[in-house]
Amino acid sequence: MQPILKFGPWENRYLYGIVKTSYANPVYLADNCPTPIQVSSWDTDYSQSLVGDTCLTIAIAAQGLSNYQQYMTSWAQVANSGNGTDNQAYRPPGVASLYTNTTVNGSWIHQIDTKAVSKQYNRVVNNVTLAMPHVGIFQAARDPKSNILQPEVSIRHFYYELSLMNHRISTVWELTT
Repeated sequence: MQPILKFGPWENRYLYGIVKTSYANPVYLADNCPTPIQVSSWDTDYSQSLVGDTCLTIAIAAQGLSNYQQYMTSWAQVANSGNGTDNQAYRPPGVASLYTNTTVNGSWIHQIDTKAVSKQYNRVVNNVTLAMPHVGIFQAARDPKSNILQPEVSIRHFYYELSLMNHRISTVWELTT
């Protein structure tokens, strides 16, 4: 016998959370980026703004590398198990880390038939749009005012169905010869 969790019905409710200027605000993030890099006394062009920009660039690159490696590992496992396909619907979802201990998954929201479109234009065409969850969702779900039962330490999955503005990235990639 094995206990199985059962999901209850979907509920409409408001979520509450603190709205912060820091999320997706590069000026704020650069100004508050913790760094040992200092304004240079010998290079007067190296200002506090450049210190913050340098710190933020390094931080974003490091986080991006981590997310990229996690995504490529997942995709390689799928492909190497014989499930590789050019069908975009079967690609692993995009991943990102929040607070170093929480993984969020994105959703492919625009997909094309890569083979058909590539054949139509006589070149390889890959056109995708990926939406990622807003960090505020996680924060609001954990806010006591939202009155959402929090999982025990041993249960590590949250499932939310929400309707709100989200971040997305669209990319068109073409290989011409």
